[in-house]
Amino acid sequence: MKRTRVALVFIIFIIFQCEMSKDPISNQVSKYTNLDWYRIHVDEDSIWSYSIHFSDSKNGWIVGDGGRILNTNDGGFTWDIQKSGVHADLRCVFFIDDRTGWACGSNSCILKTVDGGNTWKNVYEDENSKKLFTDIQFADGSRGWAVNNYGEIIHSNDGGESWNIQYSWAIGGTALLSVIDRNTVYSIPYIGDYMLKSLDAGQSWLAVTMNDKPRWQTAMFFLNQTHGWLTSMVAPSSMMESESPIFHTNDGGNTWTRQDSLSDNNLTSVWFVNENIGWVSGWWSIFYSENGGWDWEIQYSPDSLHVNFKDLYFINEGLGWALDWRGSVYKYFKE
Repeated sequence: MKRTRVALVFIIFIIFQCEMSKDPISNQVSKYTNLDWYRIHVDEDSIWSYSIHFSDSKNGWIVGDGGRILNTNDGGFTWDIQKSGVHADLRCVFFIDDRTGWACGSNSCILKTVDGGNTWKNVYEDENSKKLFTDIQFADGSRGWAVNNYGEIIHSNDGGESWNIQYSWAIGGTALLSVIDRNTVYSIPYIGDYMLKSLDAGQSWLAVTMNDKPRWQTAMFFLNQTHGWLTSMVAPSSMMESESPIFHTNDGGNTWTRQDSLSDNNLTSVWFVNENIGWVSGWWSIFYSENGGWDWEIQYSPDSLHVNFKDLYFINEGLGWALDWRGSVYKYFKE
């Protein structure tokens, strides 16, 4: 059995190397390339893409500009275009299972599907068509939240069929969400030194001042009600000289501790599978931590300067995906 398994692994490795040799960009790897990361899909249309989400190890979705929605049923190796019915630039996609999901973006657009994306319908109407929804998350099939550049946090109790504004006029515009359960929700503005927190499903919101100078918030991830991470960029006078600090909370966002500043000047996504193991993506690299974010190492960094990783999604510590701005998909697989 062991000999058969070794032979099979060798055959798979040879096939993968042959496929890689057909793609010169995939071969442009640096000393930081980790063999557990593979570029498994290249979007030939190169449409600007923003968000990737998987409901399980097989079913996933990508959204991007011009109403672009892609779907995979084989873990990311092949992707099919789904008809969104809109031309909005979609910024976020979220599914609670392989059937029910939502997407949001420009032109005050929020979409919903109940058949895995075979059909999508617009479930939000607003006289102001200039709203850009940047994040959407649901606790279950009924209760969810979305945020937009007008500083609004909107809420649904019926699976997104109807929405009401729970909070508005946040300075800097609300940009990021983290929905922990039906009652616990966190939100961060684009610019500022505070976060919004609700423990009663959004009936009331507490503004928590963060103990550092104002910065551009880029990504937020809460593992549970206590442990969370935030990536940001100090407002730069020169993009090439900016910092990329990472912050951590172990008390539900009441206090934040600065952990590190990474070499990549624009961190775009953060994901932890437990209190120790986590990843951060940036324009050029994917970083990895084994001690809760206190120390980071570059795990994957292709030599191409045009990668610009946009989003991360992990099922567990051995399976995850990264998305770059051109819609290419990178898969992390480790036994």
